Parts: sequence; structure tokens; C-alpha cells
Amino acid sequence: MPSDSNVPASVTAWQYKRRGLLPATLTKNTSATLPQLKADQVLVKVHAAALNPVDWKLAASVPGFLQKLPATAGSDLAGEVVSVSPGPETSKKPWLKAGAHVYGFVPADKGLRTGLGSISTYAVVDANVLALKPESMSYEDAAGITLVGLTAAVLAEKIKKGDKVLILGASSAVGLFLTQMCKTEGAAKVVATASGEKCDFVKQRGVDEVIDYRATDADKEFKLRYASDPFDLILDCVGTTSTFFASPSFLKKDGVYYNIGASVLDGSNLFSSSMAFAKDVVRALFWPSWLGGTPRKYVMTGLRHDLMPRLEQYVARGDITPKVDSVFGFDEAPKAYEHLLKGRALGKVVVKVIDA
Repeated sequence: MPSDSNVPASVTAWQYKRRGLLPATLTKNTSATLPQLKADQVLVKVHAAALNPVDWKLAASVPGFLQKLPATAGSDLAGEVVSVSPGPETSKKPWLKAGAHVYGFVPADKGLRTGLGSISTYAVVDANVLALKPESMSYEDAAGITLVGLTAAVLAEKIKKGDKVLILGASSAVGLFLTQMCKTEGAAKVVATASGEKCDFVKQRGVDEVIDYRATDADKEFKLRYASDPFDLILDCVGTTSTFFASPSFLKKDGVYYNIGASVLDGSNLFSSSMAFAKDVVRALFWPSWLGGTPRKYVMTGLRHDLMPRLEQYVARGDITPKVDSVFGFDEAPKAYEHLLKGRALGKVVVKVIDA
């Protein structure tokens, strides 16, 4: 056990040393090292880590010279505070001390710069992205809150009371939180897309209507059902630019289409799928309507760390409830990423670290 002031001499972590898909590149390093804590940093004994698509997308696409290698995989985590390096941020959180049970994450940009991650026996985490875990919540449930919760919160803050909202990809991890946040923020009606048996689960999260995008042409269905009563907002958790191009038929003239997704990226053909997605995004953002562009506002957005207090409130009030798809043992981290890459998970894929 490390002392209150120092990180352990070595930790066990799942790391990769080269670009590629994580199931193939991950190796277990029993002598990985962590940096000494800087001001406002916290050493956390990790009990559980949750996986996100951004983990494998960055590992597979960012060249080695643009990221610090070897790098520890994962960003989301939940665990127990071991030690705290004081600073302005920690002074705002009197509960943040050794023994506190917390959830949080290592942001992707920080992971690229430092090689830090969450699938490790210990992790160094910035205090501003840590929150106190409810005692009634398991580490496995709490581990998957932060990254998708902050992303969903960015979209939820766009909602005004009485808005009619369409959520694309409501069965995604972001979408599952967003469906609940919509009602908390006062949306009058929430319509969502999902597929197959996931439709019933999404309905249980408070959605008014669910459209099975595999059973029907969703864009045609939107036009058929909502042309006369269009949406105020479309919140895209998937990255389906085709729906934006069709949106004048069911999105108000002053409505806004917000996108946080890039699920169309294909791990088996990453370069070509990335180029196709980028082309569509450029067209959506910059092509003027007088040249045939879509006459609706398109906004690409992402998570914001300053929304952490808002996320904490959602969690503490019980406004959002985590959904875990599956839990893998620490030694099964590569298998956990294999499962994530299949794109069929309903909820978070979690690695239980405490058994290591």
C-alpha cells in the first residue's frame, strides 16, 4: 500500500505500445509506473474501470509520435482515494481525502499527453473530475458514469422547458443517460431511436415514442410522423449525418441539430470510414443552403469538465441510473474490448480491477 504522500513504486496496468485495435495491442504490465502527484491531483485505488469507444478509436488512429507510449487503456473509473495533493480545487471538496469512495475519469486528451489511464490497480486523477460515489451505488455501476454523463449533460443543457426533442442512438451509453436528463430538464416530448429489444428498455427510461431504425427507414418515419409538428432539437449520439440532411422535413427552422457521435467509424476500416465521416461533417457545417446545403443549424460538440457539478447533482438526486452491460475480470481486459467493438452492448462494459 502506498503512503499518504507518494505513489506506489509500480502498479499493474493494461497498456499498449503501438497504434492498433486494443484487443490485439494490449499487454499486462506488472511494473508500470505513475508520476508523483501534482497540486490538485489524487491517487485512486481503482476498483472498477469502464470502457468507452473513444478508448479504441484513439488507440487505433493516433500515431505514436502524437501520444505518450506505453499508454494505459481506459478513462472511466471508480475506486478509493489513497492520497491527495492539495490545491485550489481540492479545497472546494472537503470530502476528498483518503478513504473516500469516488468516481471520475482520466480525460482522453490527458491520456494522450501523459499515457495515464484507468485499467490499472492505481490511477492518478485530477480533482476537478472526481465526484463522491453514493454509498448505495456499486463501484461497477459508478465506474461508467463520468465520460458519458458529461457528454450527455452537454446536450441536456440545450433543452428548454417544453421542448420537443429527438434523440438518435438512445440505447448508446450517452443516450441512456440523456433520455433521463431530458425529462429532468423539462422536455415536453422525447422521441428516440433504438433497435430490436433495446427499444423496450429505452422506453422504460422515460421516452415517449421509440422508432426501431432497423425495422423501418427512420428518416422517412420522422417525416411521416412529425412534419406537421417538428422538433425543437435533434440530439445525435451516433453521428448519422444522413438524418441531418433530411432534417428540414421534421426540425423547426430555428431548431438545432447537435451531434456528439462518431459511431460510424469502423474499426476494421478506420481510415476510409473516418474520411467519409469527415466529409459529411464538413458538408453539414459549412455547405451553404444556396449551394444545396441543408438549411438547418448543425453543431458538433463534446463533453465539458465544468459540467461535473451538474453531473454530480443528477447522480445524487437519482435523476440518472447507470446501466451495466457486462463485467469482465481484470485479466480479461482484451476480451472486454473485443465485446465493446462488436457494438452490441446495452450500457457500459466494465472491467473489475479489485480482483487483480
